Amino acid sequence: MGEGTEEQLRVAIESKMEELFRVKAKVGRAYKVDEVRYIIEMEQWNDKLTILKEKAKLKGRDILIDSELTKTKRAIQKYIRDVGRIEKGKGAKIKVEYQKLNVNGQI
Repeated sequence: MGEGTEEQLRVAIESKMEELFRVKAKVGRAYKVDEVRYIIEMEQWNDKLTILKEKAKLKGRDILIDSELTKTKRAIQKYIRDVGRIEKGKGAKIKVEYQKLNVNGQI
């Protein structure tokens, strides 16, 4: 999304969410954490829920949306996604959930 002020970032994120999800959501605050991560606070709780429900539309893109987690919980989720990728490579049907990995119907 590039560099710029918080306002520019907020506008760019709102535009991207409308493009991806067809949702006119209002971003309260937005700031860059590091080279690839941003923290976005939504003005309305319902907007956040809508986006989290619609995030499956991002499959196949280099975008990951998740609720903000502690460093430990982020590491757990990353491990689960990594294991899921390995299992998927073996031909398994996977579904990543919060601190769960469903592989061929088995959690």
